[in-house]
Amino acid sequence: MALQKQNVSLSFKEGLDTKTDPKQVVFGKLLNLLNGKFISPGRITKRNGYTQLGSGLPSNSGVDVVAYNDELVSFDGKQVYSYSEQINSQIAQGNKTAVDLNTKAIIRNNFYQFYPDTAVNGNIQIFIYGDSQDQFALRYNVIDTVTNNFIVKDQLFSYITRFKKWKVISLGNYFIITYIDNYNRLSYIAYNTTTLTLSGGGILASDGGYYDVCFLNNKLYFSYINNSANIGLFSLDSSLVQSAVTVITKTNTTNVTIFSDSVTNQLWISYVYNSGVLSSTLLTTAFSVVKDVSLTSGITTLYAITGVASNGVAYTYKIGRA
Repeated sequence: MALQKQNVSLSFKEGLDTKTDPKQVVFGKLLNLLNGKFISPGRITKRNGYTQLGSGLPSNSGVDVVAYNDELVSFDGKQVYSYSEQINSQIAQGNKTAVDLNTKAIIRNNFYQFYPDTAVNGNIQIFIYGDSQDQFALRYNVIDTVTNNFIVKDQLFSYITRFKKWKVISLGNYFIITYIDNYNRLSYIAYNTTTLTLSGGGILASDGGYYDVCFLNNKLYFSYINNSANIGLFSLDSSLVQSAVTVITKTNTTNVTIFSDSVTNQLWISYVYNSGVLSSTLLTTAFSVVKDVSLTSGITTLYAITGVASNGVAYTYKIGRA
């Protein structure tokens, strides 16, 4: 007697089983699934197919695609593309720049650190920072960037000096650490990157409570507000020789920054004076005035000011309110 055909109920609740011997897989499990996917228990849904989204990428050059907000972004290894649904095309947005983030713990203790700054000179890197165990002291670490070994670890610059408004910048064979001392004087400490020792320092300006510094042609250029609320300017070369101070008279100066233009070999200072006027002055490296530029007025509160210049064009940025 011939076998009678009949319907058999088969549950797919068990899904795929790719680990068990195929001859031992129990009834209800699948050995293989092609173009299907499990979205809910016991139900297989057909997998969506592929449709090309526009053109615009060089042939066979796509290496990655990601979603960014409501935008579909693709890469070809060199450029970034954005998909436009309106024209059904991949639009080139510019070159791709790869960025890697590496982190290293510089200090770990039971206190908190604040106002960190760092500079690199060859394969030597210095970190300076305040520490809550003594809020007026300044500490530092020195690291060999090739081996990542500490040359100096969590050391105080001084037990006596009370440090404020510190910065560090590389100059020749030195790290120059600038700061305001106990008596509101602009001062510095030099760390020799060849001998790996503290090497020199002193007072740069006896009345420099507010200052800034920039680098140009192996010299540091300083701007500061003196006791008469005018702007003082001087330089420090790689032999730690300081120039004479040049004073630019501006009424009631409250903020000042200095920045360099390495293309034109000139300096810019931006400052707030005369009850809220923001201006800039172009200078030679000998501090001769080339021109003054008035930017805005009516500034009532200014928290910070900085600037950048290139090829004769300068930009001043401020944080505050008019």
